[in-house]
Amino acid sequence: MSQENVEIVRRWYERAHATRMYPDPALFSPDFIYRPVANFTESGTYRGLGEFRRFLESFYEAWGDDFTITATSVRDYGDAVIARVEFSGHARASGVVSPWRAFSVYWLRDGLIARVEDYADRADALKAVGMEE
Repeated sequence: MSQENVEIVRRWYERAHATRMYPDPALFSPDFIYRPVANFTESGTYRGLGEFRRFLESFYEAWGDDFTITATSVRDYGDAVIARVEFSGHARASGVVSPWRAFSVYWLRDGLIARVEDYADRADALKAVGMEE
């Protein structure tokens, strides 16, 4: 099942890039939960695809048309999958170029993405899945 989970997360990024990251209901659990990087974007917990979509719309509103998201690594960690994610683009308000990365931890249930938590660094993402550097 672990390789299947990695492929589900890869499919999410392939579709996300093409659709500006709007969630595909075929990949997500109806009770999906999302937690972005604390103190980096809008903090909080987003429950369900409707709240997640509103978060993404707001997030994309802040970035120019050149904004990209790429999963440069997607790996299985037992009960979870960690994706190293690279972001790049110009902020609409300031025009500043902002390349940065995050680590997204995916928990899947019954072949669907049930929860995603983003972390600013790899050590915190690994800790979230019970691993160490």
